[in-house]
Amino acid sequence: MKLEELTKDELIHLVRVFQNNSFRLLNIEYEVLQYRANKYFWQSSDYAHKAISALENQINLLKPYEQKPFVDVPESVLGKAQQAQKEYFAYTKKEKRAYAEYQKINKQLEKYTEAINDAEV
Repeated sequence: MKLEELTKDELIHLVRVFQNNSFRLLNIEYEVLQYRANKYFWQSSDYAHKAISALENQINLLKPYEQKPFVDVPESVLGKAQQAQKEYFAYTKKEKRAYAEYQKINKQLEKYTEAINDAEV
């Protein structure tokens, strides 16, 4: 990992962490990966909550028309429900991507943890 690859937020995070601690290079890389993993985890969680909210919105829009013929549902309600469904699928897709990034980084963290533990022995 090169310093040039770090984002501004990651650099600021490192400065704050290292103000009070002295670490080796492995620890620095681990710290950056941990920061990235947390960012993707919370991003994934946020998208999941937004997806659930969109799905709840769709359900609430259609609930008054349960057990009624489809033709009795006003077009405006169907349009809003369809939009809510599109939002649900969009947020679900974003959530899956963010969580996949989290998992990928987590695997890297496992390798760094082993390397750090081996270096300490």
